[in-house]
Amino acid sequence: MSNMAKLVEEVIDNIREDRNLGRELIEEIREKVDKKSVRSEDVGQTLGKYLDVMQKSNEQLVKLTTSLSKKIDPEDLSLSKEDMRSIYDEIKKEKKEKEEAKSED
Repeated sequence: MSNMAKLVEEVIDNIREDRNLGRELIEEIREKVDKKSVRSEDVGQTLGKYLDVMQKSNEQLVKLTTSLSKKIDPEDLSLSKEDMRSIYDEIKKEKKEKEEAKSED
């Protein structure tokens, strides 16, 4: 797996983890509000700020990943001899099929 793929995977994992933490926090607060142990007015603003910070953090990670993906590592683009041979064989096969199709016409 390339460095870029690892980075993208890490960003996605982080976003998923943040979503899960956000869900857990919301559920915990909902339970406390339902039990009247806290007032929604007391925790709502703090919860909103927390979720906003998580969202902004995720947006920054996505922007960073996008920016880095534009600077592709040449190693990620290199082809093995086997890859090159496979591509060459596919080109030859297509060319042969086209020539056969022309000769049938």
